[in-house]
Amino acid sequence: EIVTIAAAESPNPEAGIRRAVNSVIWRISLFYLGSIFVVVALVRWNDPGLVDENSGSYQVALERMGLGNLTTVLEFVILTAVASCLNSALYTASRMLFVLAARREAPMRLITVNGRGVPVWAILARIHIAEQATATAARSAATRATNTRFLGRLISLTLESARAFVGDDELSVSSFALRMR
Repeated sequence: EIVTIAAAESPNPEAGIRRAVNSVIWRISLFYLGSIFVVVALVRWNDPGLVDENSGSYQVALERMGLGNLTTVLEFVILTAVASCLNSALYTASRMLFVLAARREAPMRLITVNGRGVPVWAILARIHIAEQATATAARSAATRATNTRFLGRLISLTLESARAFVGDDELSVSSFALRMR
């Protein structure tokens, strides 16, 4: 979906969409399925290294290959992937708001673009909606997940990532409240 939205804005949308979809298929096959194959080939499902709550299957696979020091690099790659997902979501949602405004199904202010053709008001509206949704979800999940360490860590990571891109004080308070529990 994201690829087709981006390709549709290119000078030659038909060729751009075809090329983009083929590129996505190859990238998913190589990076996602390839990395899973490597992990499955190196780590047994009942490996004792998976019992430790501080290490995952990719970290155990790196240790098996003698590259245990690269776990920090792996964590950076994961954080970069999360940032990329947030950026993609912002791009897609702001473009959808822009199109809705162009069809007169959303406030007309969202169709305003700056000198470089960026729908600034649509982006700001999307960020505001994301701030409110994330803060609400965090408050709700934090109250249900007080006894679940994994879910609490996952929520904390999500809040930290969102706060880095959104910068809302409410997210900071939600993250702090979750850590205090």
